[in-house]
Amino acid sequence: MILIFTTHPIQYQTPLWKKIAESKIDIEVIFLTKHGLELSYDAEFGTSFKWNLNLLDGYSYSFAKVNENADVNSFYNLRLKQSLKSIIADRHVEAIWIQGWQALAYWQIAIQARILNIPIWLRGETNNLKPKYFSKEIVKYLPFKLFFGSISKFLYIGKANRNFYLERGISQENLIFAPYCIDVDRFQEKLIKAPETKISARKKWNIPEDSFCFIFSGKFIEKKMPMIILEASKKIPHHKIHLLFVGDGELRNNLIKSANVAYAPDHFAIEDRDAITQSVSVSFTGFINQDEISDAYIASDCLLLPSDYGETWGLVVNEAYAHGIPAIVSDHCGCYPDLVEPFHQPLIFEYNNVSDLSRAMLFALENHKNLTSHLTQVNSTYNYDTTVKNISNLLNSTPTI
Repeated sequence: MILIFTTHPIQYQTPLWKKIAESKIDIEVIFLTKHGLELSYDAEFGTSFKWNLNLLDGYSYSFAKVNENADVNSFYNLRLKQSLKSIIADRHVEAIWIQGWQALAYWQIAIQARILNIPIWLRGETNNLKPKYFSKEIVKYLPFKLFFGSISKFLYIGKANRNFYLERGISQENLIFAPYCIDVDRFQEKLIKAPETKISARKKWNIPEDSFCFIFSGKFIEKKMPMIILEASKKIPHHKIHLLFVGDGELRNNLIKSANVAYAPDHFAIEDRDAITQSVSVSFTGFINQDEISDAYIASDCLLLPSDYGETWGLVVNEAYAHGIPAIVSDHCGCYPDLVEPFHQPLIFEYNNVSDLSRAMLFALENHKNLTSHLTQVNSTYNYDTTVKNISNLLNSTPTI
């Protein structure tokens, strides 16, 4: 059996657990919290929600005992309150899989697993794109040397994540490809009706039928850099473009004040705005759940992801590809070496460079019909089946403990 520890049920991860279980690999997923299952407030989205998907179907799971008021976004405030030995009980465990090191609970698990002589598999997100600062590297050196020293296999999500491990002395033979991906199958039913959906979705959000629509999907926070999209769109003359902002967050008012709003939900206050400085029309959907997200992608022509280094991957790019549209990403986003660079270099722009983003947007406008031929190839590699296959091969080559 493999015991998989993760902070909470996540809509991008739970289909992987189901796929592994369907392959007859014996797993149990142990969640540290119920975040995402119950209605809860998300500070970055600025709203309360729970995902409207069944996140617990198709695999064995349980919940660990952790500290009261545990926070999935806090290192010290997510701690195990029981021993790993008591969790394992009478299970025959071949390996323990942890989803990173951003919570103290993961460090507790790694240390105790090493004492119990149980192999540990690590699947984290950190990449090598962010500049290194000597003072910070010195502080981190010993803790990470000890932590990585307890790991048997490193399940890397993409090229930049793999390079992060290689730069820290992890040998290639201990690296296993477990790509970051989404549940492409879930979107297939929507795509069958894509032409009709595109018309109705554009009407719903007041997107002109003859416009080229760029979509931003995510939290309106500094890390995601949504404001730069408004600035860059001003520099694209002689094209009828539209911007669709899907999500919510602390920068909502800043976006509203600078936008020529074509549509916004009732709770988006737009009456007390500054003078409009944006000639491009903009629609805001507000936060939308998983059952409606396909409509937004189908209504659009190209995704924009201008995030900083905090975007260790960017699964919205996978989502865009699943819906047949290309993506423009900054050179700080963790997914660009895998999902964009090998196919269309001009769709990568220099982070926080307004002129370079507008250049990439213009390139997408003028070459749109030639930017989607690689999507099927990407979707066939960056999927759950790749991880299941590689995990199965790993188990078959690993002696039973």
